[in-house]
Amino acid sequence: MPQPLNLDLRARAELLTYLVASQLLAKSVSGRWLTIENVVETERVWLAANGGGVDWLERVSISSWSQTLAQRVDVKLPVVLGAESAATMFSENPRLDFGAPFVLAVYHMCLDHLVEMGWFMNGRLRSADGEAP
Repeated sequence: MPQPLNLDLRARAELLTYLVASQLLAKSVSGRWLTIENVVETERVWLAANGGGVDWLERVSISSWSQTLAQRVDVKLPVVLGAESAATMFSENPRLDFGAPFVLAVYHMCLDHLVEMGWFMNGRLRSADGEAP
């Protein structure tokens, strides 16, 4: 049975933050960004662990922004992520420490990006005049 569509704007921002952090960890460890397959799997893990459900278009959109935002973060807030970060992020119950200043800064960048892209609380993309396309 498919998961209900239940992610609000904050949950979408948390998912995107997790994907961006995963991209940054991959770049830090291997020198390369995640492959599309890795991003899709990382997204599935996060959704399963957090009981989240979004439709395929939202999943594609959110995952496609992760590398672009990670590249911005890498330039604006360079940080090296290590083995401890990997162990926490890629455990059975993936979590980020939203109390950490770096994670909070990335979260706010992701939240701002989603708002700029037109994602609102109900998940529908809206035009500048507030009408659904």
